[in-house]
Amino acid sequence: MNINPADGHIFGYAVGWATGIDIGSDDEALTKDYLSAKVWVTPANYIAIVRHQRGVVDAVKVFKFKVPGESLSTRFGLKNMNPGRQIVTQGGPIQKSIADDADNLGDDPIFSVGGAVMHAAAGRRRAGTFSHAATPIPLNADWAHDISNIQDCPNVSCKDVRLQGTDHGTGPHLKSGTVYGNYAIYVSFDSETFPLPGDKPSLKIEM
Repeated sequence: MNINPADGHIFGYAVGWATGIDIGSDDEALTKDYLSAKVWVTPANYIAIVRHQRGVVDAVKVFKFKVPGESLSTRFGLKNMNPGRQIVTQGGPIQKSIADDADNLGDDPIFSVGGAVMHAAAGRRRAGTFSHAATPIPLNADWAHDISNIQDCPNVSCKDVRLQGTDHGTGPHLKSGTVYGNYAIYVSFDSETFPLPGDKPSLKIEM
């Protein structure tokens, strides 16, 4: 799976990846929004979240799932749309690798915080939360968006939701912003590590 928040395609939850259908093409899998339906239903024990810049990795986190052998479809798909606040990994990352020259880390939704991978829903908004980073994924398409950054609102609703890129619905509080990179999601059944920053990602990573 790959998320490009400025490729002209909105890749929200209910209007995008939760259905598990093929999205995009293999030829543009790491430059535009992409989802492999085959991998979406493949059993996995590990998940890697990879930020990359024009095909070069600059940050990686790898986690081990709490429940072994389930697919992303089972963990995050439409059949599990109301999970409450469900921690799906065994604590924090088992690998965290960030390039020395990586930019925009202060409010990055993945790499500015610690913690586990969470699948959460709250009220009328649905959040697929990696670490402690809330990424609203509402059922209303007007509020759909690819990637939001960490919001600094203290225990109240933000007036504006600060986003990466331009791929979002017409909700009046959604604000386009700087793209920090593409975010790719990889799964593995047995590999606990992922290539380091500076390496080039591909559809399949041999370890």
